[in-house]
Amino acid sequence: YAGGLYNTKNGSAYYSLNASGGSSTGSNLWWTMSPSSFISSGSADVFFVECSIRPGRFDYTSVDASVVVRPVVSLKSSVLVTGGSGTGSDPYTLTME
Repeated sequence: YAGGLYNTKNGSAYYSLNASGGSSTGSNLWWTMSPSSFISSGSADVFFVECSIRPGRFDYTSVDASVVVRPVVSLKSSVLVTGGSGTGSDPYTLTME
């Protein structure tokens, strides 16, 4: 879920859309792992991914804001997506080569 430019829509919005082209975030904003700035008072801002209202855009807010966390799973290159659309009712299915 990496890559993007602040407040610029990513054309593919791969981090906001599931395989069916629907919103994978709904109305939730979710954190990235990238800080946007550190403030001399000891606070920090972190980038987040916009929700279905502005899909495919990055913005930033203070680390103490209420934003969703989405876990990331790294898979070996030999793992293939063999089915599913990535929705809650039809999750992706994976197989090892």
